[in-house]
Amino acid sequence: MSDAWYLVVNGVLWLRHTSQPRAVWFADFAGTPTARREPYDGDLPFGDRLTGSCGDARWELRLHDGREPYTYFTGLLRPVASTNVDVLRPRALVDGWFEVGGVRSELHRAPGEVAHVRTRRYAQWWAWFHAPLPDGGSLDGVVAKRPGVPVLGFHWRDGKRARARGDGRPGAMSVGPYVVESEPESFVGVTYDGAYCWHSETAHLTGGGLDVENVALEYGSRARVDGWPISI
Repeated sequence: MSDAWYLVVNGVLWLRHTSQPRAVWFADFAGTPTARREPYDGDLPFGDRLTGSCGDARWELRLHDGREPYTYFTGLLRPVASTNVDVLRPRALVDGWFEVGGVRSELHRAPGEVAHVRTRRYAQWWAWFHAPLPDGGSLDGVVAKRPGVPVLGFHWRDGKRARARGDGRPGAMSVGPYVVESEPESFVGVTYDGAYCWHSETAHLTGGGLDVENVALEYGSRARVDGWPISI
């Protein structure tokens, strides 16, 4: 079982802590997206205040809750899901600052999400998004392909789950009425636990009466994808 805790601040940064190995990951999207990873011996999981450093990045952040927590899969789905996600702060509001290469950026009630991910085995490929909504709510979506099983798709609007058809590829995904896309240069590419992952914080979501910028979008695969570079 692999454990990870993440914070996304939409359009701005991706902060990830892992238990095996104990490491911290930091990616910023203010300019050319860049990612870093270092060993980590601090406390897990995330609390109301986050301070730390990774490479040339430092941060001091304060998190405020905006919505009730929820779990992606409950009931009969929970024990059979190879990956499950507890969304601890579905619509976190983030204050504070972070620095990259000595350049400081200030955050004031920036929207984001905090979650705890437990994985037994990665899918053949998967795609995921998180979008802060104009009404103060949140929308998450996942599509995944496991060998010998059709593509599965779900989305959660303010914690309410709906199963839907979907598909995914590097740079884009769809699930139900929602389509999320971002340009290749907006992604950072990383590896973990034998999987490859590309992550953007500046994707665009349409569908279902929504038009949302600065959406977190991720595509992962157990196979490397030609033409999509890996930085760490």
